[in-house]
Amino acid sequence: MKTQGKPSESKKADENTSDVSSNLPAAQKEVRKFDGMLGSVRVVMRENKPWFVAKDVAACIEHSDTSAMCKLCRDKDKVVASARDFDSDDLSESGNSRITLISESGLYRILAKCNLPKCEPFESWVFDEVLPSIRQTGSYSVTTPALPDFTNPAEAARAWATEYEQRVTAQRALSA
Repeated sequence: MKTQGKPSESKKADENTSDVSSNLPAAQKEVRKFDGMLGSVRVVMRENKPWFVAKDVAACIEHSDTSAMCKLCRDKDKVVASARDFDSDDLSESGNSRITLISESGLYRILAKCNLPKCEPFESWVFDEVLPSIRQTGSYSVTTPALPDFTNPAEAARAWATEYEQRVTAQRALSA
């Protein structure tokens, strides 16, 4: 017995996505454009977390097959939604009433697993800068720390001692 309004039980075998409820709060129906390292991607906020329109991600990294690209992330990192659920006319511009959204962690997985030239700068940044910094210092910051007041000898000495201790700790961790 079929229940009216229930999503179809038959999905493509290769489509590993879950449906998003059409009862989204108004704040989560807004579609924003994010212009970043890869280019312009539409973003939807779900539970205060960004979800990226898969078609836009594929276009930015020049991936020819959005479905194949989506297989690079975990099932829990992708959802299918109805374009009508969002306050945006351009989501259904291609005539498709369904859109695939990718979570932030899903986006990172795709960028790390894809061997396309557009993904290389992001992958290099993560593996060559971010992760080593986290391993060495326990954090990553794009802002430079404020310099100590060098007119105050005690503050300058504390800053030097802290930096020295961090370097020694990082070197010990490398030796272990």
